[in-house]
Amino acid sequence: MIRVLLVEDDKLVRKSLISSFNWETFDMKVVGDAKNGEKALEFLETEEVNLIITDLAMPIMSGTELIRKVKENYSDIHVVVLSLHRDFDYIQDAMRLGAIDYIAKVELDNEEMDKTLKRIHDRIKLDEQPLRSTEKTEIQAVNKGYFLITDEEIDKYETRFRNEFKTLSIVVLGENVLYIDYEVNITDLKKHATSEIHPNEQILLVEIDSNHKLEINELESFVRKYKDSIFFYEVEKTGILSFYTLTSANIIRRRATKEEIQKLKEELISLKWCRSDDLLEKTLYDLRELRLAKNKLMSLLLLTIHECRRIYADILAVDLSLPDEFRSWQEVEKWFRETKETIHQKIFYTSVSEETTACIIEAIQIIEKKLDTSITANEIAKDVNMSRSYFSICFKQVVGNTFNEYVRVARIRKAKNFLLFTTEKVSVISEKVGYADVKYFSKVFKKSTGLLPSEYRKQQSKE
Repeated sequence: MIRVLLVEDDKLVRKSLISSFNWETFDMKVVGDAKNGEKALEFLETEEVNLIITDLAMPIMSGTELIRKVKENYSDIHVVVLSLHRDFDYIQDAMRLGAIDYIAKVELDNEEMDKTLKRIHDRIKLDEQPLRSTEKTEIQAVNKGYFLITDEEIDKYETRFRNEFKTLSIVVLGENVLYIDYEVNITDLKKHATSEIHPNEQILLVEIDSNHKLEINELESFVRKYKDSIFFYEVEKTGILSFYTLTSANIIRRRATKEEIQKLKEELISLKWCRSDDLLEKTLYDLRELRLAKNKLMSLLLLTIHECRRIYADILAVDLSLPDEFRSWQEVEKWFRETKETIHQKIFYTSVSEETTACIIEAIQIIEKKLDTSITANEIAKDVNMSRSYFSICFKQVVGNTFNEYVRVARIRKAKNFLLFTTEKVSVISEKVGYADVKYFSKVFKKSTGLLPSEYRKQQSKE
């Protein structure tokens, strides 16, 4: 049973979450609730918790600070972010700190929540899945053999192989991994494995071909660390037996460095991969080469989507989204190609060249970082090495708004986020979005939304 702690400063929201959703269906139980991060930490001192679902904007101790402290002191507890909107900067900070998922309050209906709870349940169970060995084995060390990995129970394959290959050494390593001795004929092995495959099943036969022998505990350790990654990246499609050879060169796997991951993240959010098929294939190659664990890959893609939404939402006018999960690398590639087409058609299919469009996109990124300052078209044009007049013409063609119109829209959007997710005064928010005069800011805000900033905050807090 996954023991859940809800952290949200609004008591009515906490009660609604507790009573409205099918927690038990997904092997979950709400064991407590807290109104801020400080109260949540007090609860953790005396109670066992497996999952924290926390709001971010709370008094006394924010959700972001709570996540930081939980990861420092309770590293085995999973954290999910509860957020009013999906496309806000704070979600990215939470994901960087180790949150595994987020729940958008605007999607809190039973059907969507069931999907979300299932996704979270599956992620937790995947992280916590123990390895098991059903029998003692005489195998001491091997340099050849096979792993059979499936996304279903391994029992049917174990039974089949024990019946067909009487002298075979077989060890069950986990709920869905089988080690098979190398003496079996590979053709027979494939034949009997194929006969058991379900049409929707994913299954991979991994041949071990190592120059040095592996102790059985080394095999178990390798499976624990890398079987999910191998399975994810090497399965070709459902309903067929995929095959992969594991050599000495890739048995000892190098983990991707933070610098490599950061470099690739910057490549992803630059949207350069949307400009052409060649650039997309390069990005996909670089991403696959990192061989990130499935959960880390998903976290990187979530950050990428959030960044794209944050910077390009006013241009795309379409909601970029990720599926609840990817079962294989092939599904990731398909999603990238479809997303590339969506962005390419919205941004790059213009009358200006792709190189010029790329400069305008770079300009948008610069604008986003400088919204708290007094920025001009002339300044940004210089930053992207374009003349003032040509920059203004191209900006309107790519973005759909003039430079000044876009800056105003971006500032109001950012102000809305501050009003919704912080308790900062309107005068402070005004300065943070580039308006030194709070009265002028309120006037511009009302013209855009029909409400004064304080009225907007009050209205949204009731919804």
